[in-house]
Amino acid sequence: MQDLNEMAIFAIVVNSGSFTKAADKLKLPKSTVSRKVSQLEKRVGVRLINRTTRNLKPTETGKLYYSQCLKMLEQAEEADRIVSNMQAEPSGLLRISTPLSFGTPFFISVIKQFLDKYPKVNIEIIADDKQIDLLEHEVDIAFRIGPLSDSSLIARNIGTARLSLCATPEYLAKHGEPKTIQELDKHTCISHPVAPWMLQTPAGVTEFHPSSRMIANDMEMIRKMVKQGFGIGAVPQILISDDLQDKSLVTVLPELPFQERTFYLVYPSRREPPSKVMAFTDYIFSNCQPIAPWEIGTTNGINKSSTALLINKQAIDKHAINGVDRLQTY
Repeated sequence: MQDLNEMAIFAIVVNSGSFTKAADKLKLPKSTVSRKVSQLEKRVGVRLINRTTRNLKPTETGKLYYSQCLKMLEQAEEADRIVSNMQAEPSGLLRISTPLSFGTPFFISVIKQFLDKYPKVNIEIIADDKQIDLLEHEVDIAFRIGPLSDSSLIARNIGTARLSLCATPEYLAKHGEPKTIQELDKHTCISHPVAPWMLQTPAGVTEFHPSSRMIANDMEMIRKMVKQGFGIGAVPQILISDDLQDKSLVTVLPELPFQERTFYLVYPSRREPPSKVMAFTDYIFSNCQPIAPWEIGTTNGINKSSTALLINKQAIDKHAINGVDRLQTY
């Protein structure tokens, strides 16, 4: 039968470079460490370490055996971490990266509920439309639109996201409502510099480049300009859900919706993420269901059959996380 202690001691000896250093690290007599390695070599039937009076080096076989023993030690340490995380109450600072347009009542409500549930966790929000390096900026979790460029991240698909063309009823009454994509050229348009207008038509996806009188890299600013009656803008659905419900804004060309993109919750790849990360991730998913409230039925001509993404299962209020399926970041 294999003696895992012998294998662990052997790995530590090779890593330390001497029996003396290994014995100090293990807090064992040097004679015990040496005997364990000798017993291991006898059991496997091959010399694993070449010993001299000055140093020791693993044999070729010993190098291969060492790499496997090292994996065993790492897995054992990982098992300890998993158990510790399961027992540990989530605590500490949780840094979350979000796009600027995510600072809405939808997200704020979820953060409040999470903090109420986990009083030992503090949260820092880094709102930026740029996709920052999570490790470099020590960020624990990020919300992003795919496709993802960093394959080292753990990504969990939480639905889809897209924009909506919208305007005020007053603007449309004064300037007329466009009936085709081409008629948008006759209107004042407001756009984001890196957000192409990818519209789904019966013939497929069409990319439209508006002749914008105003370009802004802040979706909330675009929304406010649209609400001022300046023109037609493409705004994340999450930002205009209330505006559509109170009819201060209406959708334009609803039969030609924007192309959807996948929305992700991502975090750095670790064998066992901290309990605060897993608690937040689990909280997001345990309080969500497939269809956002404005996706049920048909409003302003929009087809609401899409199983987009998130609403609070407990229906605490309309400002829960139910809007995420229409968030767009760039």
